[in-house]
Amino acid sequence: MGLINQAYMNELNVYKIPVQPHVLQYLSKEYAHLQDEEGQFLISRRDPLGIIIQIISTGKTNAAYAIPDMRKQQGFREQRFEMMRVAASARFQNPIISREKINFINNFFDSEFKRALERWILASEVLGATTTESIKNFVDYYQIREEDYGFDSMRKHWQRHRKHRDAV
Repeated sequence: MGLINQAYMNELNVYKIPVQPHVLQYLSKEYAHLQDEEGQFLISRRDPLGIIIQIISTGKTNAAYAIPDMRKQQGFREQRFEMMRVAASARFQNPIISREKINFINNFFDSEFKRALERWILASEVLGATTTESIKNFVDYYQIREEDYGFDSMRKHWQRHRKHRDAV
């Protein structure tokens, strides 16, 4: 590592944000150009990931969306989280990431993951692939493990999306 890179690395603040495993896999693929050798995201105020985290961490969030309704989660398996390591320049506004904002970040990126799945399946259908083939290719590309976000869950999400889309 050169002197300039070393000087830059010395002024970084590292934040650990717990995210769902499938979200981390998705972000690792989509923002691979922002990751270093250790898998840490190097963000700034100019890249999309940095802008999103900056807005969410320093702005107000919709509390109804950010705080999950525990009644809805009863009966579901406990969610697992992995640490998303984010390194930001000292010039990056120091984010204060509360529990509510962590939930909001997870919900936001989970929604992005699902939109990517929807776009993938739509594009694959245009090319003549079946829904099953599309989901398998998506899982392979993003390296999503079955225990993190199952094939059946993706298929059910697609069916709900298609039903809603067709109803409009």
